[in-house]
Amino acid sequence: MIKMIITHAAAVHGLDISPEPVGLARVALKRLGLIGKGTERDRRPTIDELNRLFRCFDDNERLTLPMTRIVKFAVATAMRLDEICRVEWTDLDVDRRSPKGY
Repeated sequence: MIKMIITHAAAVHGLDISPEPVGLARVALKRLGLIGKGTERDRRPTIDELNRLFRCFDDNERLTLPMTRIVKFAVATAMRLDEICRVEWTDLDVDRRSPKGY
């Protein structure tokens, strides 16, 4: 993502910046084992852990996202965050009042 932004800035806005260091950094980080594929989860959070998260979300006055609702929805549907947050109006089946395909 950052490489795309830097490339765009150089090509479109004429900034004197090279995206090459991003590629080099990515190679170095992979070889050092600092980035890579995610590991598969082998457990779910306990009710106590979820409640502690919900309290933190609900007590944070600066938080504008409804994180408690999002996490509860994620747990109930087994959907990932990007699946939840990238929903578009075209994904809605108005007649069935549900996402298309469900």
